[in-house]
Amino acid sequence: TLHHPDMNGEFVVDVDTSRTACGAILTQLREDEDGTMYRVPIAFASRRLNEAEQAYSATELEGLGCAFACRRFRPWLHGKVFTLRCDHSALEHVSSNPEKNWRLARYCSVMAEFDYKPVHVPKDQMQHVDYISRSPGGPCTVLEDALGRSADEIHKGYETVAVAACVLGAPAPTDPAAF
Repeated sequence: TLHHPDMNGEFVVDVDTSRTACGAILTQLREDEDGTMYRVPIAFASRRLNEAEQAYSATELEGLGCAFACRRFRPWLHGKVFTLRCDHSALEHVSSNPEKNWRLARYCSVMAEFDYKPVHVPKDQMQHVDYISRSPGGPCTVLEDALGRSADEIHKGYETVAVAACVLGAPAPTDPAAF
């Protein structure tokens, strides 16, 4: 179940990018009655990569994914300190030397408006977001199958609902009015 954000709480953004799509999950740390911390999902986002982006290096792809996630989740993240988790360790150091690659410099300029702490997380701990960027047929498959729409139509705004349904194990809505 998606949760409403607590704007006073700490946000965590998990990002993964494959050769076909970017995926991101915005979560928030919560505490239960006995003091145990756990994360709840606030929002999901994904997008397919275009043909040119599919030729990017691994570092450029992960930078693209991070910039995409921060732009998409800007209403929640702007003005907040948050943790940006990804499975590509080079991104922890990119902002200190972006001038060697113009794409990375562009991503750094997008990311400059955010106050984040980059954290490298091993790939085996990022399976939840890895699914979004590598699911068979792309991130829009579930909704495409349910509604009979093309991936291009779905990509115009419905992808988050499809991804949320996939990741949370719920069936994708079949009624277009549900969007």
